[in-house]
Amino acid sequence: MESLPRNILADTGPLFALIHAGDADHARAVQFARRFTGRLITTWPVLTEVSYLLMQSDRRGMAALFGMILDGHLSVADLDSEDVQYMRTLTQKYETMDLADASLVAVGERLDVLDVIALDRRDFSRYRTRTRRAFRNHFPEKP
Repeated sequence: MESLPRNILADTGPLFALIHAGDADHARAVQFARRFTGRLITTWPVLTEVSYLLMQSDRRGMAALFGMILDGHLSVADLDSEDVQYMRTLTQKYETMDLADASLVAVGERLDVLDVIALDRRDFSRYRTRTRRAFRNHFPEKP
C-alpha cells in the first residue's frame, strides 16, 4: 500500500462523497480518509460546488463541511491576483477545465502540492504545471 503525502489537494467529488453517505463513491472516500493523516487543501470554488451539492441532497452535510474546516482537517487556500491570472490562462489552454479545477491547479503549483484527490482521473492526468510537472491522483480507483 502506497504511503500518502503530507498535503493533498481536494476536489469537489471526493469531499462530497466523504460527507454524503448516499453518494456512490462514499466507500472509496471513507477508505481514503482512514489512511490519510495529513492535511487536505482546497479552494473556495471547490467549496462552493460541494455546498451546492450538499444543499441539493442533504443540507445537514453543511455542518460536517464546516466542521472539517474548523477542526483543521481541511484547509482553504485563498486565491490571489496571480492565481486568478494563471487560472485564466489555464482555462484557455484546457477548454473543458472548470473554475474549481483551475483554482486547484493554480494553488497546487503555488504551494508546490501536486498530489490530488479527484473522481475524474482523466482531467488531472492531463493537467500540467508551467514546468510540465504532472499531478498525482491518490483517490482509490473503482474496483
